[in-house]
Amino acid sequence: MTVSTYTSISSLASASGFADGDVAMVSLLNSETGVISYVHRSASTKVPGLPGWDPISPVYLEHYGISTSATKAAPTADQTAALQAAINGTEGDLLFTGFVLVKDKISLSNKCRLHCPSGRTNGGLTVKAGFNMSATSVLEGVDIENGVSIGDLTVWFAQPSTTDRSSLRQYPPCVDLNDGTRNKIDNLRIEGAWVGIKGNSNVGGTRFGHLELGCFDTNIEVDGALDFVHCESIAIWPYGSAGSARESIFYDGVTVGLKLGRVDNWNCDKLSCFRVKSIIDNPASDSRLPAQFGSIALDGNDALLILGGGSSQIANIYSTKNTVAPGTERDITANTGIHTIGLFQAQSGADGIVLATGDAILSITDYQVNQLNGQRRAAIAQQNAQLTIGRARPESNVPRTAAMFEQQVGATMRIGELMPRSATPPAVPYVKFNSDEVLNYVETEVFEVDANTGWDQGYYTDASQNMSKGRLRLLPFNSEGSEVAWTDQNGNISFIFDVFRDGGADVLRIRRPSGGSYLELLENGNLKMPLAPVFADNAAAASLETNTIYKTPTGELRIKF
Repeated sequence: MTVSTYTSISSLASASGFADGDVAMVSLLNSETGVISYVHRSASTKVPGLPGWDPISPVYLEHYGISTSATKAAPTADQTAALQAAINGTEGDLLFTGFVLVKDKISLSNKCRLHCPSGRTNGGLTVKAGFNMSATSVLEGVDIENGVSIGDLTVWFAQPSTTDRSSLRQYPPCVDLNDGTRNKIDNLRIEGAWVGIKGNSNVGGTRFGHLELGCFDTNIEVDGALDFVHCESIAIWPYGSAGSARESIFYDGVTVGLKLGRVDNWNCDKLSCFRVKSIIDNPASDSRLPAQFGSIALDGNDALLILGGGSSQIANIYSTKNTVAPGTERDITANTGIHTIGLFQAQSGADGIVLATGDAILSITDYQVNQLNGQRRAAIAQQNAQLTIGRARPESNVPRTAAMFEQQVGATMRIGELMPRSATPPAVPYVKFNSDEVLNYVETEVFEVDANTGWDQGYYTDASQNMSKGRLRLLPFNSEGSEVAWTDQNGNISFIFDVFRDGGADVLRIRRPSGGSYLELLENGNLKMPLAPVFADNAAAASLETNTIYKTPTGELRIKF
């Protein structure tokens, strides 16, 4: 074996007299590569223009005669054919020392990983106006079991300086994973694309590392995976457009961060969205395989989460919005499906930060909300939705003109524990029930309950009435067997309401927990008095005996045990 040194690839190509196994080194004026090496194999045609030579690892683009540029916008020479040859000829990492211009689709290989060793922001692909707009993508995966790999890389798309969405170049998707499974994409940044990553087929087994996506239409879409898809983190932000005129287009409410359809076990550690919406909607009726997230950050106006079909499990969500001009959209909307959120912390000015609608079943274990003033509501349950909040911790910002948590006719809302963070009584109810549904429920140990509005109208309130603090469990009292227990602040039952059928009439009964006779009240208002006589209107309280039901001068019905 002989070792020889050359000053250029062309000088090596013109040399002769080599035996297989001989090594040639070429010195380059490139601080990153320095010297690249080849081994002579007479039958090799891997490197165009250099027959008989194979690159020796580490393999750089320069092995294939590709010159790179230090900045994203600088490349002018089309390197599509040379880059495709380099991918086809490399097994292992193909290293980028800068940026190269491509004008047509590049087909990836499951044997070659594109990677910039100095970091994702220092090397990758440049796509400009001359790109073939009929191509199906810029980078295309392969339809085989063990899919493609991408290491640290940036793909930059040139866009005009404009505030008009229709004036943007609608390039083909940056990455189309095709029908390849078990792909591995580590640290990829996409700047200025129309569509970022497309996985609309069986891409099961794919692993994403850290994705930084700044695309104007859909940043990443995964739908159809028949196996797990795992992602460490997805950051949606106007990469490549921040500070430019077109940045405003990114925030116009049209851009989609993550669009997630059917995935048989999606698992994402962190999704961070800046002023864009994300959609989870599995059209399949099977909800046994939920989309799982460790945390979701909804940062800024228009950073929304829309929950659709299938199911999801999200450990933590925080949402921050402009409390003065938050926009009209809800921070979280559940339209259908079964969805569970662990901790949700919101600082938002939206009316109805959380909306459960349609036939959605939405559960939030711990809901903390502040900076919510006026008539804006923290949560709304409507249509046929079921909303369950394990612990509601609102900040009472007075004055208020509407309830913070509202159930509308047909929907059900259950609040396991209402724990306001302020001791200031609200001017209006924290929680409002507009109809008496089977699953409606609220429990609190903090504020007084107004018997008139709290019982007759079905919602929890504080109107500074003369009743002890305690728990109010709102259960239906429109059918036989319904029962409500009123407890004092120590959890001891003071008296019990229930309903029974008496000769075709629904009778509301009130009794002490120790049992015995009931005080009974018919629906039509006629009183039944097995315990004590009824005193006349305007009876003096001092003359009342124990176990008495009476009316006050203002017409209120009161019971004294």
